Amino acid sequence: MIKKLLLFFFFSFALNSIAQKDSVVVDKPSIAVVSADKLNVVYRGVLNPISIAVPNCKSFTASGSGLNKNKEGKYYLSPGQGLYSIIKIDIILNDNSIISEEHKFRIKQINNPLATINEKSCYQKCILEMTRNELSNATIGFSLPQDLLFDMDFSKYKINSFIVKLPNNVKIFISGNQLNKEVLDKIKKLKKGLIFSITDIGYSFPGSENYLLPRLLPIKIIVLEEEIKENYYESKEFIRDSIRRIKNEKKLLKR
Repeated sequence: MIKKLLLFFFFSFALNSIAQKDSVVVDKPSIAVVSADKLNVVYRGVLNPISIAVPNCKSFTASGSGLNKNKEGKYYLSPGQGLYSIIKIDIILNDNSIISEEHKFRIKQINNPLATINEKSCYQKCILEMTRNELSNATIGFSLPQDLLFDMDFSKYKINSFIVKLPNNVKIFISGNQLNKEVLDKIKKLKKGLIFSITDIGYSFPGSENYLLPRLLPIKIIVLEEEIKENYYESKEFIRDSIRRIKNEKKLLKR
């Protein structure tokens, strides 16, 4: 009986000791809640939505390379160089004590983003077909060749400049995100089936000044007639246009 009591006492003491050791581990837990919305990583080259909340505190401040506040509790993170992005949280508790925390996210490189024209894009070596009327009010934009696990806010992305490359090696630099009158006048004079491209597209978004942005894939465009004549596809004109178009595509794709 005495042996059983001693064994029970020893077992209770052991459990108590383990519990005390466990309580030391969780004595000062992280109290800030920082999460990349719907992600375990953050992507370089885009704005990553970040939610930050610190319950039961007077106030807190969040800082980090490429971190910008959008609204209360909501931030955007555009990671810079390196393998990880670190967000630092400075917290003032209700008892006026101050603590600091660091939260680390792994950075993943994203595939080449795309340029768009009137929200149309063409990945890799395809060519967009557009009429002169569609080009008259065309706007250059930003897109991605892949779906991310969060909704992209493309309104944050600004096209700053681009170059229009016309046949005969004519290049025109444009500031802003729209084709200007000089380019449109030259496009009006292009023969059917000729191809031009929009390339060297400069863009930015909040926090993008922290690193070199990936290059936007260029847009290649062939100009179409506004209306197709009756029996056009059965005419010699269609054959001539098709041959001219194939030759131009081969030349452009070799560049």
